[in-house]
Amino acid sequence: MAHPKSALIDHAKRLELGKPTFKTKRTGPEHDPVFVSEVVIGDRSYKQGQAGTKRDAERRAAENALEQLQEASSMTPPEPVTANPKQAQTGKDHPEMFEGPWPIFERVLAICLDIAHQRTDQDLGATDAVREIRESALVLYKTTLEDLGEIVEVVEDES
Repeated sequence: MAHPKSALIDHAKRLELGKPTFKTKRTGPEHDPVFVSEVVIGDRSYKQGQAGTKRDAERRAAENALEQLQEASSMTPPEPVTANPKQAQTGKDHPEMFEGPWPIFERVLAICLDIAHQRTDQDLGATDAVREIRESALVLYKTTLEDLGEIVEVVEDES
């Protein structure tokens, strides 16, 4: 099994996020130090790791950050929803919905998920956070595809 720091570096490289750096601070008395390490990739901070040595704190921080990245990159969008055409036109009940299916561009979707994750309140419970991330990512993804000309919503004439 790969060392957590190496695994984190490899995973961040695959996602094209940049190289992780570690910010480690020492606290506590001289005879019983506590090291707190934080992983930073780009301008984003990830969960911290804490231990009695700098090496172990960084290892734990790498494990936590790797877990966060894997969770975010493994999330899939909700199943495409085919809304009632009148609802889709008015957007009354679910403004974020649009008719699918739509093309999947994995890198664009991963970026939308990452942005949605960054914008989600960290104090939300797991279920609420996942729902919030999915809804936000869907809106971002739809808007991005519309801007790229990949989605064109057609308003049907009722006559």
